[in-house]
Amino acid sequence: QEFVDAYVNYVFQLSVHEWYTAFSSGFLKVCGGKVLELFQPSELRAMMVGNSNYNWEELEETAIYKGDYSATHPTVKLFWETFHEFPLEKKKKFL
Repeated sequence: QEFVDAYVNYVFQLSVHEWYTAFSSGFLKVCGGKVLELFQPSELRAMMVGNSNYNWEELEETAIYKGDYSATHPTVKLFWETFHEFPLEKKKKFL
């Protein structure tokens, strides 16, 4: 049992520690902090891997606004009007 435990620890932790640390550091530089709190795991995966089936209208309908902003605020309306005119690749880059 001691050998198996040591082997599993080596395979899943020690042998990949250097690569995982580098990956984790880079990932958290791009997607660290509060950004991770904004998305569900499946949404974050779709953002990282890519998704061609975004529902842009649903994104607009489920958006949550803070402060003086609401879905009827002129700035928000202008934002969505402009956003929906973007080509698909520009929308993805924006996200």
